Amino acid sequence: MIGIIIVNYNDWNNLKNCIRSIEVDMHYRIYVVDNASKTDLFIKELKVADNVTYIQSNINGGYSRGNNLGLNQALKDGCELFMISNTDIVFNKNSINNLILPLQNKECDIVGPKVLLPNGSEQEEILGVRVTPFSKIKLIINSATRGLVFKQFKAKFNNQKNLDIDNYQVYGVSGCCFAFNKLAIEKVFPLDENIFLYNEEWLLSEMSFRKNLRTMVNKNAVILHMHGATTKKIKMFSYYCFIKSEFYVLRTLFPKFLILNLIILLMRLPKFLFVYLKERIKN
Repeated sequence: MIGIIIVNYNDWNNLKNCIRSIEVDMHYRIYVVDNASKTDLFIKELKVADNVTYIQSNINGGYSRGNNLGLNQALKDGCELFMISNTDIVFNKNSINNLILPLQNKECDIVGPKVLLPNGSEQEEILGVRVTPFSKIKLIINSATRGLVFKQFKAKFNNQKNLDIDNYQVYGVSGCCFAFNKLAIEKVFPLDENIFLYNEEWLLSEMSFRKNLRTMVNKNAVILHMHGATTKKIKMFSYYCFIKSEFYVLRTLFPKFLILNLIILLMRLPKFLFVYLKERIKN
C-alpha cells in the first residue's frame, strides 16, 4: 500500500482538485493533514471518504511537521511506499503509477516526477548537482543574471543533458511532490521540523546523499504544479521563510563554511528589503 500525504493550510480548492486527480493501480490511502486552517465544508467530505484519513493539527507547524504527522500514521497503517504532495498539484493520468514504478523495481529510494507549470514550461527545481555553499552562490548569481555567468553550471543543475532521457539519477528532486520507500524512511526521516517552509528538499537531498540513497527523476510521471498558489498572497512572509530555512540548512549541514554562509545571507537581503518595501507601499 502507498500512503499519499498532503498537508493543507487554507487551500481547500486546490486540495479538492489534487485529491480528485489521484489515481493509483495499487492499494492506496490519502492522508490529509490540516495545519489549523479555517473550517471548510470539504472537511465533512474528507472525514467520510473511504480512502482518506483526515488529520487535524492543532497548530500550523509548517511543511515538515505536517508531513511527519501524515507519515507517522501511514507507517502505523502498514504502508510500504510513500508520496508527499503539495495541495497545488494536479496529477496526469498514470502519473503516480509511473512515479512509483522505479521504487517497485528497486531502481531507487527516492523519485520525483516531471513538473510542469501552468504556462506549460518545465519547473527547474530538479537538483542535478550537489548543492553546497559554493554552488549556492553560483545559483544566486545565475538567478540575478538570468544564467549568463555560470552557463555550464546552470546546464548541469537543470539536467539539460538529460532532456531526452526518461529516467536518470539526480542529487535531489522538488519538494512539491516526490515518492520514496521504507529505506528512505529509516535513513533520512522524519523531516526536520525546524524548517517551516522552503528548502526542505535541499536538506533532504543532502542527507540522502550522505546516506548513499539513490534519487531519481522519472519523466514518464507528469504533474502540474500551480506554483506558489499557497503563498502568493504572503510574499514577504514566504521569502522570509525561504531565507530563514536556507540559512538553517547552511549552518546545520555546512557549519565549517561560516563566512560563505554569511555571504549568502547578505546576498539575499536586497531582495528581501525590496519585497518588504513593495508590500508596505501596496498596503
